[in-house]
Amino acid sequence: MTKFHRICVFLLSSVAFSCSNNNLHTVLKLSGSNRDELEKVLEHYPRGSQKRRAAEFLVENMLYQGHYAGRALDNYRALMAKKELKLDPNYPEVLDTLWSSVNSTEETPSIERDMLRIKSDYLIADIESAFNAWESAPWKDSITFDIFMNYILPYKVQQEPLYPYREYLREKYLPLVEGVSSPRKAYEIIHRNLTRAFSVARTTIKYNYYDPIIMSKTMSGTCNERTVYIVNVMRSLGIPVAFDFTPRFANYSSNAAHSWAAYISKENESYGMADGDSVSYQNPLIITTKWKYRYRVDEDKTLFKIDSMKKVFKVWRRTFKIHPLKDINYDDNLMSGLVHPNVSDVSELYDITGDIEVKASKRKKENVYICTFETGKGWLPFDVVAQKGRKVRFENVNMEICYLMAYKNGDDFIPVANPVTMHQGGIQHILNPGPGTETVLLRRKYILVCSFLQEWAYGLGSTFEASNNLKFIGADTLFKQTTVPIGPQNYRMQPNKPYRYVRFNAKHRRVRVAELAFYGTTPDGKEVELTGTMISDSIDQENALKAFDKDYATDTQKDRLHINPAPFWIGLDLGADNHTQISRIHFSTYSDANFVEPHHEYELFYYDMGWHSLGKKEAEREYLIYDNVPKNALLWLRDLTKGTEERIFTYEHDKQVWW
Repeated sequence: MTKFHRICVFLLSSVAFSCSNNNLHTVLKLSGSNRDELEKVLEHYPRGSQKRRAAEFLVENMLYQGHYAGRALDNYRALMAKKELKLDPNYPEVLDTLWSSVNSTEETPSIERDMLRIKSDYLIADIESAFNAWESAPWKDSITFDIFMNYILPYKVQQEPLYPYREYLREKYLPLVEGVSSPRKAYEIIHRNLTRAFSVARTTIKYNYYDPIIMSKTMSGTCNERTVYIVNVMRSLGIPVAFDFTPRFANYSSNAAHSWAAYISKENESYGMADGDSVSYQNPLIITTKWKYRYRVDEDKTLFKIDSMKKVFKVWRRTFKIHPLKDINYDDNLMSGLVHPNVSDVSELYDITGDIEVKASKRKKENVYICTFETGKGWLPFDVVAQKGRKVRFENVNMEICYLMAYKNGDDFIPVANPVTMHQGGIQHILNPGPGTETVLLRRKYILVCSFLQEWAYGLGSTFEASNNLKFIGADTLFKQTTVPIGPQNYRMQPNKPYRYVRFNAKHRRVRVAELAFYGTTPDGKEVELTGTMISDSIDQENALKAFDKDYATDTQKDRLHINPAPFWIGLDLGADNHTQISRIHFSTYSDANFVEPHHEYELFYYDMGWHSLGKKEAEREYLIYDNVPKNALLWLRDLTKGTEERIFTYEHDKQVWW
C-alpha cells in the first residue's frame, strides 16, 4: 500500500462528512501551509455566483485527490511535448530511451495530495477554461449546472499531474465537432475517433502517468489510461462524461481493469459505446465485452460449453464528488481498495439489479466480503458489507456468475457459506456438494470462447490424404473436415493398406495447425506413431515444423500478423519400407493451449467450505476421467505441468460449465 493510500485509509476512518460546508472547512483545515492558495481561489469569485459555487465544489471535494509529481516527470513531459512520435514495432524501446534520457537517477514519481500542492493560478485558470468550454458549446442550454459541475468542471479524472492541459486538448480536437449541435452526437464522434487512434496495450504507467499531454503524444496505454484521456478530451470540449469501470471480469481471468467513458445526458441517465460502435446506446452493457460469433455451432452436438462474453459483477463510477461512507467497520483489517469516497456504485444504471443473500452460521459484527474467483489468486473480493444478524445481503450484482461470501482473517478469506451461482430471475443456487457422486469427463481447464470458432472454421473442407506418389497424384482421402474441429481431434479409420506419403491439405491459407500426427497398428495390435521426414508445400519450413513439435502452444502461423500467403500442405515421408497401415490421425489447430494434454499431470479440486483435492492424474489422452466426484460441487482443474489459466466450473449435462 502506498503512502498516499495509507493516508486515504486514515482519512476514511477519521473524517466524517455531513454537509458541503463542513467538507470545505475540513479541507481548508487540513491543507496546512497551502490554505492561502485555496482561499485565493474562493475569494477570486463573488459569493453566490456560479463560478464561486464551482470553486467551492472543487475545494470541498479535493480531500482524497492526488497527483503524480517529480522532477523526472516534469522533464519527461517537457521532452514529450516537443516530440512527434510515430507508432512502429520498436515503439516501447523508443519510450524506454526517452524516459531514461531524462531520468538518469531512476527516480520514481511520487503521488502527492492536491490540497497540499495545488496553486491558485492553476485552479482559477482551469475553472475559467471549464466554463468557457461549457458556455461556448452549441449545446450549452441542454447541460444543467449540476451536470456541468460533476462531469465537465473537475480538473482531473484520476491522478493526473497538476499541469494545464484543457486548452491544449480543446484546440487539438475542437475541429472534429465544429458544426455539431448535439452533445450526444459530439460524444459519438470523439469516442469513435479516439478509440481508433489510441492503441490499448498493457504498458507500464511510467510512460504516461495519466498525463493527457503525454498521452496525446504516445496515443498508447492501458484501458484505464485511454479512458482517462478520452474523458479529459471530451470535458475540454464541454461534453459531460463519466469514468465508469469494473476492476476485473467475473468469468474470465484478466488482471486488467476495464473502463469506458459514459456520456451523461442527465442525472441517472447515461449512454455508452463499445469500440467499433458508430452510435451510442442508453445504459448499455458495453462493459460485458463480447467476442464476435462469426461462426456458430450447435452446442447440443459439441462436447463443450462455449462462451461469448466476459461478465462483470458490478459497475462503478469514478467521481470528483465525495460520497457518503459505507456503514461498515473501518478497522485495520479492511481492504481499502473496496471503499473510496470518490467512487459510486452505478450498477443499476447498467441493468445490474440482482440481490444475493446467504445465511451465516453465526451472528457476527464483522465485515463480509463478496468474492469471485481469479486465476492464480483464488477468491478475490469486490465489495463489502457489515453483517447484521444472520443474513448477509449484497445488492445490484450481475447474473450468471459464481460468488463466495467470506470473512477476512489476515490475508485469508473464511467462507460464510458455500459458493452461490446467480441466475436470471434472481434465482440462487448454493453449491453444497452431494449427496451422491458422479463420474466426470474433463477436456479443458479454462473457459472456451467463441472467437476460436472462426479460426477453426477455416479448416472446413481440408483433407488428410495418403499416397505412394510424392506429388499425391491420385491420392486417397483418409478423412475430410466437414465439421469445425473444436479442440484436439482423433480421426479413426479402418486401415486397408500402407502408404509412403501422408499429408494434411489445408483449403484456406489461414488454417493454423498446432499438432499433427499419424498412427498405425502393428501386426501384434499395438498402436504406434508413424515417423518420417517432414514434407510440405507453400509454407515456410520453420513454421511447418511446429506441427510436429508436440507443443499445443505453437502453430504453423508465425503470429497473428503473419498469415500464410496461400493454402498449403504439410505431411511426412514415412519411407519406402513403411508397412504400417494408418488407423488414427491426431490433429489440433491453434488454440489457447488450455485443453487437457497427454502426459501432463493434473489435480482436480471441489469446494466445500474450502478446496479439497480429488487426486492427481497424468493424462493419457486429451481428456481425464474422475470417479466419485461429489454432485452439485464447484470444481477446479489444475495443470501441474504447464500453464496458468484455470477457471472454476460445474459439471452439467456431461459438460463443463465455466464460472
